[in-house]
Amino acid sequence: MLRTAAAIAAAVVLAAPGAAATKRPALAAEQRKLKVPPAWLASTPTSYDTNQPWKKARRDIRGLLGKAKYREAIKLTYIYMQKKDIGDGHEYPMYIYLGREFAWAELEYRRFVASGHTEPHTMKQLASIYLHYGEHKKALGVLNVALQHLPTNVWRTTRDADVNEALGDVYAQMGDAKRASQHYRKAMGLYPQSKQPWGRQNLPKRVAKAKAKMEILTLHTPEPGTLRDGSYKGSAIGYMGDVNTTVTVKGGKIADVKVSHRENIYGTAVIDMPKRIVAAQSLKVDCVTGATVTSQAILAGAHEALKQAGMTQAPRKAQPQAQPQDPVAF
Repeated sequence: MLRTAAAIAAAVVLAAPGAAATKRPALAAEQRKLKVPPAWLASTPTSYDTNQPWKKARRDIRGLLGKAKYREAIKLTYIYMQKKDIGDGHEYPMYIYLGREFAWAELEYRRFVASGHTEPHTMKQLASIYLHYGEHKKALGVLNVALQHLPTNVWRTTRDADVNEALGDVYAQMGDAKRASQHYRKAMGLYPQSKQPWGRQNLPKRVAKAKAKMEILTLHTPEPGTLRDGSYKGSAIGYMGDVNTTVTVKGGKIADVKVSHRENIYGTAVIDMPKRIVAAQSLKVDCVTGATVTSQAILAGAHEALKQAGMTQAPRKAQPQAQPQDPVAF
């Protein structure tokens, strides 16, 4: 069954396809310092009436996350978890993750999975945390578990496509363009076959987004002065609809990137992603952790725009044969 809140955190990838290697924090080191609940929880103010039912509270918590009031959102989530008034509990680790407490979220996701919850959206979210810490084998491991626990209902094909797209994202971050492309192509083939009961009008956009990711893998970063001056527009599907990106080129260089959207939880993606693209003069930049879907939509839209400005694919190079990656325990 599709959970409403799952649409908020369906993302997995925390780096753009082909992004340059980034020094990442160490999960084990952060968890050694972690206390649950953390000390800041008690000192975080809130005037929320926690006698309100979870059905209402969860909407208000998402509102706090959308306003970047992360600690208050986590505090309320923690209170409802202690009350055991939080549905099946899948939103507990999710909101901790969206509140940017990644080491804590990993612990709670592992506990949730250990209780028997191996649904694809849960495993994808856990994989996204492992990618944040650069733990690729663990990310691959949990995504392979997700493939073994696809739903048997009308959402099976969509979830299969989602997990394959996520696997493509992992291999992209690892620098394995060949395997990433294989998974992106599989996702692109599966999405049009989906018989999901609603949202089918967005499936072509999902295909286009996966295609953009695949193309970015071999995108040629232009020499300064080679792009055509002007303003160019592109769009890609985000959480709540299309994310529209306008790229301005001056003097043959990327001068500005503007984003318009209807996203409700996007962290700092709409601010940080344009800055990263301009600074790098490239689309091969890391996505914003905790706002991956929005980040990816910005990159895909910018990719569409920059193709109009003359950005091209790099010449194909022979890929070294990658060694198989075995799923591992997490």
